[in-house]
Amino acid sequence: TSAGANVIETATMPINGDVYGHVLFSPTSSSTAFTEFTLGRDCTDLDVTFGLSDRTETGGKVTMSLKSDGAVVYNRAFNLGESETKVVDVTDVFWIRFDMAQDDTTPDTEPSLGAGRVLCD
Repeated sequence: TSAGANVIETATMPINGDVYGHVLFSPTSSSTAFTEFTLGRDCTDLDVTFGLSDRTETGGKVTMSLKSDGAVVYNRAFNLGESETKVVDVTDVFWIRFDMAQDDTTPDTEPSLGAGRVLCD
């Protein structure tokens, strides 16, 4: 990462009933989190699964987004039991940023990014 706050790396995490490897997540104690990566315009595709860890309490909600060179290219609210795998074109992108924000009116959550990988030249 090139910058970040309130994000933890773990080897595996259950997200929506499946166990993912290479996971970045925000702990229940943090209402917001972010992590940035510098790609240096050398990559082509980002493949990652967005969702809540299955350790989240019932009713938990979170909003997750992805920025590419400052422009929002993905934004979605998740409930427990939801996940989405996205493949994003990052051709000629210098940096990406993931943002995670808990809905403070719901139980604490663990927003998670599972099995993330970036394909580069």
